[in-house]
Amino acid sequence: MSETSWLLSSFAGALLYGLQAALPALILVALAGLLAAFLQTVIGYGDVALGVTLRLAGVVLAIVFFGGWMSATVLAYWHWAGHELVRVVSGG
Repeated sequence: MSETSWLLSSFAGALLYGLQAALPALILVALAGLLAAFLQTVIGYGDVALGVTLRLAGVVLAIVFFGGWMSATVLAYWHWAGHELVRVVSGG
């Protein structure tokens, strides 16, 4: 595999691992946004603080419940990228 194709596969891997690691937080933030919009509609008060607070709570919950898995996913990518870099540099 040439250096160019290695670079492209590393970039694609980084995008995939990044999306995979961020997915729990993205889903919880989206659900918190929907909940905030629903609550603002029900109570008839469109305060920005309600939406921001619920979205931050979603991020905190994602980190609490999925933080270990997210970290393991990112570390697995860096482990793979490091081994691939050594392989490409050494010519093997």
